[in-house]
Amino acid sequence: MQIHLRGALLLIVFTLCNLYLVNKICIGGYDVVAEGETIGFVENIEDVTDITEKMDNELYESYGIDRSLADKIELVEKVDFKNNISDKEELERQISDLSDLICCGYTLIISDNETITFKSYDDLLITLAKLQRDYVMDNAEMGFCENIEYKKEYVSKKKIYDVETGYNYLKENMLLNVVSKVRQEYASTINYDTTQINDDTMYKGSVEIIQEGEVGESLVSAEIEYINGEENTRKIISEQIITQPVAQIERIGTLDPPPGYGTGEFIYPVSGTLTSEFGPRWGSTHGGIDLAASTGTPISASDNGTVIFAGESGTYGLLVKVDHGNGYVTYYAHCSQINVAVGDVVTKGETIALVGSTGNSTGPHCHFEIRYNNVQQDPLSYLK
Repeated sequence: MQIHLRGALLLIVFTLCNLYLVNKICIGGYDVVAEGETIGFVENIEDVTDITEKMDNELYESYGIDRSLADKIELVEKVDFKNNISDKEELERQISDLSDLICCGYTLIISDNETITFKSYDDLLITLAKLQRDYVMDNAEMGFCENIEYKKEYVSKKKIYDVETGYNYLKENMLLNVVSKVRQEYASTINYDTTQINDDTMYKGSVEIIQEGEVGESLVSAEIEYINGEENTRKIISEQIITQPVAQIERIGTLDPPPGYGTGEFIYPVSGTLTSEFGPRWGSTHGGIDLAASTGTPISASDNGTVIFAGESGTYGLLVKVDHGNGYVTYYAHCSQINVAVGDVVTKGETIALVGSTGNSTGPHCHFEIRYNNVQQDPLSYLK
């Protein structure tokens, strides 16, 4: 008798435990079945009807279509595990797929302006990440210049963008600008200062370097901001000097030069058209520049100086040479007329000849040379 009683008690305890466990991990609800396939499990019928009514209203308000999505859904009562209850957002997406006209989408909002809509939040995020990958940098903090939000809404399926078309649309219309912030360390040069000492034993325009300047070097730590891969701002965080720069010391002439002494600065001798520059030409080196102008156009002294040649000179034709007394000599070739003689002191801008086409020339122009210590220079590096 005691054995049977004990067994009955154990059975009751076992049954109560099972009921307790079932109540803890199981729940009564409804399978959501569409087109013969279970698409979710809900605890309450309202979890489904709220979604279908909302979508039906949107269909009617946006498209004038009176249709009930609830007709496509069957609710089957059952008991299931609590952790099988469907995520409301996923269930909404599943039900929206039953409509051939409308679906639940995620609209990207850029700086308070609604743009394009994606079928899922994941598609939206993947598209944004794809835009950022175009400008990815090591150890960079990535983002966008614009404020980005999104909203979930029902839209026509025709308005849905996939990742690729969404990426192309945002890229082509330049709706988003990728900002990247990165901290970098790099070596930087420190420019040297120049100290000038006036010297009244040297002519004005003369410069003598007493001590060559040397740049220094520092180690810089900076936060650099890039927009679409182009540097926008650079904020120096710290700078550690490795080597100090060495100042350059120069002596500057202050003595008024005698007549005919050059200033070291040159002007264009002719108001004309540049037709040939200094350098390689026709298999040889063109030692000056050609300035085309009409025959008879005045040719001016490019700087103060003394005429050291004025006459015929082979392929140069009629030629004038002016020594500027500071190592520079200028040539003016192919003249039609010479207006100065050897020994004449000329000033910058003074007419010394007229444009012509004498010597080896293809037309009226002034061939102009600058020589320093008899080495031909590129005049365009000197002319102002």
